[in-house]
Amino acid sequence: MSKINQLLFSLTQQELQLQTSSFLAPCVKGGKIRTRIQGMVYTFVPQPIELEDWGIFQPVDAKMAMLISPAEVWQIDEYLRSLPLLRSRLAYRLQNQTWLAYPINEADMRQRFGHVRPIVVHLVKFCA
Repeated sequence: MSKINQLLFSLTQQELQLQTSSFLAPCVKGGKIRTRIQGMVYTFVPQPIELEDWGIFQPVDAKMAMLISPAEVWQIDEYLRSLPLLRSRLAYRLQNQTWLAYPINEADMRQRFGHVRPIVVHLVKFCA
């Protein structure tokens, strides 16, 4: 089998796997959601489109994914632990669950990201 045929077969298998799998994603109102399967990034319009929360989604087709259920706290925690940590303070509420934050350690942000500036943080929730 030629390399191009192998590649096409692999992409076809990934598409089939995508249609039968669900994924966790943060979703902001009017935004899009993404997932990665075997190195390929897929972008979807979430349904319902007005959702502003974390959810478990299932692809409906190549462009749309349906909310199956809200994400559990442990799932969100696991997802966030895979991202780089930058300690910040919430400074100003922009709207709903979106806040402006500022890094606690400016030198850390400058060294790691090459700049120091406020950060937009989505889906902020306060627990009692």
